[in-house]
Amino acid sequence: MALSDVFVSLHRSEGVGLAPLEAMRLGRPVLATAWSGNMDFMDESNAALVPYEKVAARDERGVYSVCGAEWAEPNIERAAALLCRLFHDVAWRGALGRAALARTSLLTEVSCGKHALQVLAGLDAAAQGTPARFPHSLPL
Repeated sequence: MALSDVFVSLHRSEGVGLAPLEAMRLGRPVLATAWSGNMDFMDESNAALVPYEKVAARDERGVYSVCGAEWAEPNIERAAALLCRLFHDVAWRGALGRAALARTSLLTEVSCGKHALQVLAGLDAAAQGTPARFPHSLPL
């Protein structure tokens, strides 16, 4: 993930959003569905948010089959347009990555939960003193 240029999470439902949170903590711009737990730490200033339509949750495996349950169906056309913008607009891509890092640096156990905070602490510990491990990290 540290070597990625953009993290994409087109999800129908997301719990805490640990993978997008990890990417943001590494200063990576994130493109994600504007729905579910990730919205606790994402907004238009720090992520490329994809609009969605609520639809009935239909899961042939039956794992998510709950009467009346809904989930988000991300707008694929808008996601593609945002991804193209992230590719072409280097300034915006960098600004989102820096804003993502700044936002995740402010998270506390109260705002994101103990498990997510432990993941972030582990990322910080891994990165200390080893900038070569994250060659594409954005400058602060």
